[in-house]
Formats: sequence, structure tokens, C-alpha cells
Amino acid sequence: MSYRILLIGLACWPSWSYMGSRWWDGSDEPLGVVAAIMLVWLAWGQARVGGSPRPAWLGVTLYALLRPWAPDLVCAAVAMLTLAATASQGRVRPGWLALALLSLPSLASLQFFLGYPARVTAAQCAAWLLGAQGYDLERRGVELVWGQRHLLVDTPCSGLAMLWTMVFFAASLAAVRDWSVWTTARLCLWAGLVAWFVNVIRLTGLFYTELVLGRPELHTAMGVLAFVVGIAVLARLAPPSSAQADPIAVAPAGPPGGLWIVATLVALLGFVGPSSPPVADFPGWPTQWQGESLQLLEEVTVAGFPGRIGRFRCGSDPLVLRWVARPTRWLHSSADCFRAQGRVFVGVEQIYDADGRCFSDVSQWFWAASLGQSRGPWLAATRP
Repeated sequence: MSYRILLIGLACWPSWSYMGSRWWDGSDEPLGVVAAIMLVWLAWGQARVGGSPRPAWLGVTLYALLRPWAPDLVCAAVAMLTLAATASQGRVRPGWLALALLSLPSLASLQFFLGYPARVTAAQCAAWLLGAQGYDLERRGVELVWGQRHLLVDTPCSGLAMLWTMVFFAASLAAVRDWSVWTTARLCLWAGLVAWFVNVIRLTGLFYTELVLGRPELHTAMGVLAFVVGIAVLARLAPPSSAQADPIAVAPAGPPGGLWIVATLVALLGFVGPSSPPVADFPGWPTQWQGESLQLLEEVTVAGFPGRIGRFRCGSDPLVLRWVARPTRWLHSSADCFRAQGRVFVGVEQIYDADGRCFSDVSQWFWAASLGQSRGPWLAATRP
């Protein structure tokens, strides 16, 4: 089995480079490293055990088909699933496969696509819960408003990081205890529900600690308490250790055969990246911004960016403008770029549509643009 893992590593080398850079450049939370370490620990004791070569063949073939046009995250998912299936002796072990998906650097993408809807929904549930307790408050966007006091449901309060942690706990239990697909899926579903419940309870607790008691220093303590409660509830919901999957026959290990050749050919595809879609006609940069003249310092070229990026001098302050003609993940928060450079973003970021509407949250902008509620093209302005 070990030679197959080496060949998969050779064939999918661009994905390892991509995952490593996303783990450590600061643009994403490196939680996936924990899931990857868990997979290595599980596979360590089975390195000399044979298994069916089919997962390696199927995974490498699918990777070859996807590599020229699919996003890096999709290719990395195929690579990790292939590794997990091969390391688990060619058996369908859902806990292993779930850990493979959790190892992907995907939390920033989840926050981009799902962060704003998750924050709005969590804030609304907390508002209903507090309303049932007699508090006269309302939700405005992602804020809870109680009289003249406001509680902002920021990105960490979306609950997506909590969701990742709960699903990781469920997947690790399933992998260690070798549970069936149904048992694993049921516990992962419970993990999602528990994560959502404790996040709403956390927001309710933050309302009491920050707005009622005036103790904002307890913010972190409320998060830790919600995490501990969530893990305890999920452990209580987990089935007993005896609920394991039925043993599945393992096919004998075959000779390397043509897998060496296929893996080498697929590795060469790593030099072929997905093609960028055509960019709509660019109308040119504005000459003024909020009453001040703009001086173009340079146009920044970023491979794959479906638009234009310019660095300006606006009066005496720096200004970065990003222009896009369609909703795209590439127009992510500037805070992610600053984190990737080891810096903290303390500036102002706003996205303007063709009608002059302004968005201060990229996830909110993406959903409004995707649902036709905002008309493009769009111009994102960042003042560092």
C-alpha cells in the first residue's frame, strides 16, 4: 500500500503545494492541519497492510480529468479522498473520508459563501430567544439592537468554526471506531445541529454579558464555554463503541502495474492550470474618489483575477481599487490578504455597485449580487 500512497503523492503534487501555502500563509485558518495529522496517525498502523488498488486508480484518473479546468480546492479534495481511501485498505471508511475533507483549507471559503447568511440566521434566532425572555430588541442586518445598545455578530460568531470543530470530533470518533456510513452520517448531522444550537446560546450569553452586564471581557470565555458544552453534548449523543461497521473483505494487493506510468503522466498535468474566464470590457479607472483626485501608482496583476486591480494615491492616503463585472470568490475580504502578509487590517473596505449601493461585508455583497439584488459592475475600495 505504501507505494500507492507515494504514487498518489507524485501525481497530485500541485495540490500539496496549494494546501501547504493556504495552511501557513495566514489567509485561512490552519485547522485542516489537525485533520491531516489525525489521518496520518490512523494510517500509521496500516502502512504495511494490503488493499484494493481501485481507489488509487480511480482517484488518480479523476484527478487527471479535473486538473486542467477545476479549481485548486476541488482538485485537493479529490487528492485527499484518494489518499484516505487508499490508506484505509481500499475500504469505504466514512470517518476517514470526512477527515480528508476536513483537512482542506476551506474555512475562508465557507466564511465567504456562508458567513453572512449564517450570521443573519444566528442573530435572528438569538433575537427570538431573547424576545421570548421579555427583551424588546430587533435584528438589523447582523446586529442585535436593544435600545441604544448594539451587539455585532461578527465573522467568528457565524458558528462555522464551531461547526468544523464539532464535525471533526464526530469524524474522528467514526474513524477510530470504524463506524458505518449511516452511523457516521447521523453523528455528523448531530454535530451540525449541536454547533448551531450552542452558537445561538453563545450569542444569547454575549447579549447578557456585553449589553446587560457591561462585561465585554467575558467574550472569549463565552466562546470557550459554548465549545465545552457542545463537545459534551455530542459525546453524549455518540453511539457506544460496539456500534461498529460490519467487516468488509479487502482485496489482495496487486502489483504496481501501470500505476507508475499513470501517476507520472498525471504529475505532468500539474504544470497546466485552469484557464481564466474572459473579463468584460473595462470602462477605466475613476479620476476622483469622494471629492479627492486619484493618482494611479500601478496596476497590479494577479493570475486568475476576473477584473482589474489598481493602487492609487487619494489625496495624501493610499487607496486600492478592485473592479469586477461578476460575483466572484476572488473579491474576498482585504483582511485575508493582510493576514497572508503577516499584517493586521485596520482600514476601511467598501464595495459599490452600479447603482451606488455600498456593502461593507463581502459575503453580503456576494449573495446580493448572485441573487440579482445588486447590479454590476462592482468597485471595491480599500483604505489600508
